[in-house]
Amino acid sequence: MTLPSKHFALSACALAVSALLAACGGGASAPPQNDTAGPTLVIDDNVPGDVARGAVTFTFSFSESVGTSFTVEDVTVSGGMRGTLIKVNDQKYLLEVTPEPDSAGTMSVAVAAGSYADLNDNPGTTSGTHAQDFNTVRTTPPVSGDVLLASFDEATPLAFEGFNGAETSAIAAAPAGGSGQAGKIIRLGGEVWAGAKVNVDVIPLTADNRTISARVYSPLAGVPIVLKLENVADAGITTGDLQANETVVEGWQTLTWTVPANKVGPEYSWVVMLPNLGTLASVDPGETYYFDDIKLLVPAATPGTVLASFDETTALVFEGFNGAETSAIAAGPDGGNGQAGKIIRLGGEVWAGAKVNVDVIPLTADVRKITARVYSPLAGVPIVLKLENVSDAGISTGDIQANETVVEGWQTLSWNVPANKVGPDYSWVVMLPNLGTLASTDPGETYYFDDITLVPGP
Repeated sequence: MTLPSKHFALSACALAVSALLAACGGGASAPPQNDTAGPTLVIDDNVPGDVARGAVTFTFSFSESVGTSFTVEDVTVSGGMRGTLIKVNDQKYLLEVTPEPDSAGTMSVAVAAGSYADLNDNPGTTSGTHAQDFNTVRTTPPVSGDVLLASFDEATPLAFEGFNGAETSAIAAAPAGGSGQAGKIIRLGGEVWAGAKVNVDVIPLTADNRTISARVYSPLAGVPIVLKLENVADAGITTGDLQANETVVEGWQTLTWTVPANKVGPEYSWVVMLPNLGTLASVDPGETYYFDDIKLLVPAATPGTVLASFDETTALVFEGFNGAETSAIAAGPDGGNGQAGKIIRLGGEVWAGAKVNVDVIPLTADVRKITARVYSPLAGVPIVLKLENVSDAGISTGDIQANETVVEGWQTLSWNVPANKVGPDYSWVVMLPNLGTLASTDPGETYYFDDITLVPGP
């Protein structure tokens, strides 16, 4: 690893000049006049396993330049839909083939000998064929692991308390459209923050699972429905007031509230419900709201291709660089799972980091999101990732910033590979934690990456 990607890539202007020179003959040597041997062809694909789960990129590698003699019409495709032929250079072309959805079978590509030629018009001497099995049959999606905090139908009723003008609130039968019992909040004057709270025991928030949902009945549309979580022993330890993500309608609907990442740490047991916060309800007739089926949402795992678990039987090639040379595969800290890529930044350069070789990454136009579980000792730092070609570090995706704000400890981050960077073969996953800053040599900074996965999206 040398410098960041910006030092490798040609500018758009340089690329244009290079292309112009090539078109005009500048910078390229003429083909040898005594060449009478035709080029040969090898076809491969980007699928690391035996069965493809989506589109497959086939690679056509010629033994010498074939100029413009090779076109998409020279490729016979079966078992899938042919895409656009992408020219990497005069000796390498890429073609994406998409299989039928919800089916299984074999896709194949074939090129006839003589359908291509070198720069001396010597016809190709070999035909090429390549087949790849696929299976796009849809499977039943994983069941969500949502945690039900309060159904209000528990055999032992939960502690439920109204306050500051909502003291008559109680667990009661839900109105039409509801299910069984619900938390009934009756606001009758008092304070503008009149509401109720329910004790649901410790809520298992994590950096990745911090959205609360509930079915809510409101007699009014457009009112603020606010929620917060409180510690059972100290009401001063809270998430702060959380505004519902959705606009409130009249009647029943499901609302969600997102706990800020920096509020995940403490133990919360009270769910505090503050309907129409900021307004004073009349004493007669007052306002009545219902809350039901309060849940902590745990998204189902996204299916994907694990690129590096760091628990492989044959250890992956893992290298630190430019001030992170002592990085290695090692046991992860608490909250991790087995081994992880441990990156130790000790001075060096502001781009000190590490990279792992995961073999060719099967990117496609629809599957180009990388996820990883990342441990950071610091919150708010940039966690950057890029993909590099195994033989030419100048062929890369460029630096990609994580989509999420980084918290202290473990969390799942994701990076979207730009659509125009999908073509080349990438094998190195380059990890650049806290890119742009210089770590101290004592004590330095230690980060962990685990379960690097390619998933559908963005």
